[in-house]
Amino acid sequence: MSMSPTLEAFMESKHLPVHLLHHKNTETAFDSAITSHLPLKFMVKGVVLEDELGFMMAALPADSHLDLAQVRQCTGRDLKLVDEYDLVELFRDCEIGAIPALGQAFGMTTIWDDQLAFSARYFIEAGDHENLLELSHIDFMELMKTMPHGQISLIH
Repeated sequence: MSMSPTLEAFMESKHLPVHLLHHKNTETAFDSAITSHLPLKFMVKGVVLEDELGFMMAALPADSHLDLAQVRQCTGRDLKLVDEYDLVELFRDCEIGAIPALGQAFGMTTIWDDQLAFSARYFIEAGDHENLLELSHIDFMELMKTMPHGQISLIH
């Protein structure tokens, strides 16, 4: 596998270029950044949340921890982490642990961390454990312009 077909179709629908960075097999976004010799601040990880209203994704730098209390405050929702078993159903064309941090490609709102506004470029899992999707600052901001954001993470 390389790029998730769902993610690829989403990028095509937005008329955005697809640039993939291939790397050796890794298990986490953090490890993907290290293996690819990328600054951790450029690597964006996605965390899937849910409540009675449905699913939401949080996008944050790979070197940060999600601050769930801040997400709840920003959204006014009582969101909780999604069980890994649910992720298999939500991201059918992605490998477990390689979920792209663009929830909107999979039909969910993405709340993004304000720290991401200051990056020059972004790398996200492409749906497998060997490829990253590279996005420019302009393209990332275009994808996030209608999405909520806030200070939702704490740096390690």
